Amino acid sequence: MVAIAMIGAMTPATASPDNPPELLSFSIVHVVDDYWLLYGEVNDELPEYCIVFFGGVLEGYGTCADADGTFSYCIEIPPSVVGYVSAQAFDIRDQLSDELYDHVYQ
Repeated sequence: MVAIAMIGAMTPATASPDNPPELLSFSIVHVVDDYWLLYGEVNDELPEYCIVFFGGVLEGYGTCADADGTFSYCIEIPPSVVGYVSAQAFDIRDQLSDELYDHVYQ
């Protein structure tokens, strides 16, 4: 009987240290009243050192990713604020991800 080894079959994919972080997902959902949840996932070899910056109608806000690459941020947004929000990850080597977009509507 011949045993076949599947090298790396059970190993999760990790990002290369030479590559910028990759923003895998970004979404905004209405929670309750004027509260909204911004959440998503970033892929990087050290995701816990990534900061996700928001732009558009939420310019100036940001949050840190967890060790598993997920991030979330809950914010109160007045009903008068409507428009697009961008998200972009920034890693420990000063590299930026591409931007992803979603929108706030009330």
